[in-house]
Amino acid sequence: MRLSARSTNIDFNHKYETGYCIPLWLRDLQIKDNLKRIKDRVEIGERKKEPIAIVGYGPSLKKTWEELKKFKYIITTSGAHKFLIERGIIPTFHLDVDPRSHKVELLGKIHKDVIYTPCSTVHKTYIDYLKKHKAKVRLWHYFSADHDAMRIIPQGEYTLTGGCDAGMRAIFGIHLKNDKSKLPECVGPSCPTIPALSTANNMGIFCKATSCIN
Repeated sequence: MRLSARSTNIDFNHKYETGYCIPLWLRDLQIKDNLKRIKDRVEIGERKKEPIAIVGYGPSLKKTWEELKKFKYIITTSGAHKFLIERGIIPTFHLDVDPRSHKVELLGKIHKDVIYTPCSTVHKTYIDYLKKHKAKVRLWHYFSADHDAMRIIPQGEYTLTGGCDAGMRAIFGIHLKNDKSKLPECVGPSCPTIPALSTANNMGIFCKATSCIN
């Protein structure tokens, strides 16, 4: 039996296997295709003194989005991009990692001032949409212990570890780009997950209660 976030018929006495959300061979094909289509990569940048907000698309965003007006730098994930732009807040970066096609529906209108940083795993239609609207795009790779995946990534390019969702990867992405202050303020989980708390403890990052649910 296959489960998803929308599953309602769950047998709690059954042991379910976990796995990637699409077949690995399809993931690898999408990476290869995106490597050919997008030439720019996320690179190490200059250190920023100001805090950076990482904004996920969880339900509490409806109550807390106005707090983001005080941030100079904002990284959105999932539907938070569309949500904030519709309210006049323009993200600095937008990040997605999910390889499925539905993610493009959450993006909304492309904004000329946003730098889009999709993972190399994203679906073809996601890249099609960005290129159609002439978005500024920089690709990055997620770290996987899977040897086949690592063989695909060109030598010398960054791979990003982090966790199970785009928000967690964005936290580590701040360190890749070096876009962080000594105590960055992250818009983290409404109810901090174990990976989020572990990241906060290991990296000295303060996670402010909002949401990073995708």
